[in-house]
Amino acid sequence: MAGNNFNAAGLAGIQIQHGRPITAHLPTVYRRLPVQFVDTFFSSGELRLSCFAQFKRHTNELQGDRREGETLLGINDVKADRSFFVFTETGKNAFILSTTVRTTALMDSVFGDASIEIFDPLIFAIEVANEIPGCIGTRMGWCIYVDNKILVSDQRGPEREELEIGNGSEQTDHQKIAGLTRKISGPRELFLKPIKHEAEAEFRFIWETNRQVDEPLIVTLQNLERFCRRGGDLG
Repeated sequence: MAGNNFNAAGLAGIQIQHGRPITAHLPTVYRRLPVQFVDTFFSSGELRLSCFAQFKRHTNELQGDRREGETLLGINDVKADRSFFVFTETGKNAFILSTTVRTTALMDSVFGDASIEIFDPLIFAIEVANEIPGCIGTRMGWCIYVDNKILVSDQRGPEREELEIGNGSEQTDHQKIAGLTRKISGPRELFLKPIKHEAEAEFRFIWETNRQVDEPLIVTLQNLERFCRRGGDLG
């Protein structure tokens, strides 16, 4: 770790712009569903996007996670013997699609016995974003499986007085707490999952919007052959 610089919630990524070519090769991924939903997708282009709120409502332990988007963020300043921890909830403004790189029949009784093979994840993500009202950005990447959803940064820890209103008052300034929380936040929080789900090998798509998202959304995609096809037999 680089002292006073490491942000545990950070995540390496590439934003493609004009200039020298940078090629990031993305995997072929599969959206596993019951066969009737795969049939509907290829006949009408309709695709259902989920959200963290919906994940939390799932009663099936394999399909849902009541702690999606929830993380304990902290600073552990060893030199100054100071620490700061805060509970956060991210992704409340986003639509989510979970895919996998697995082509075996892993948990097909839960996720479905058919699949959509997405061979161009970038074009797919762009096409979906174009169909989401108020979409402000897209992320995609592998889920990160951990024992505990705790991210501890190696930065300077705040003194108590720095988080108070000031002018002689010892009352906590919530705006200062929020500012410090933003400083140690990052995209990693959106991809954390409990280690018990590791076998799913999830590649996650996230479409952030300018509003709170509490319910799934059905989008309709065109020219599917440009980025996907029906997956093979996963049984």
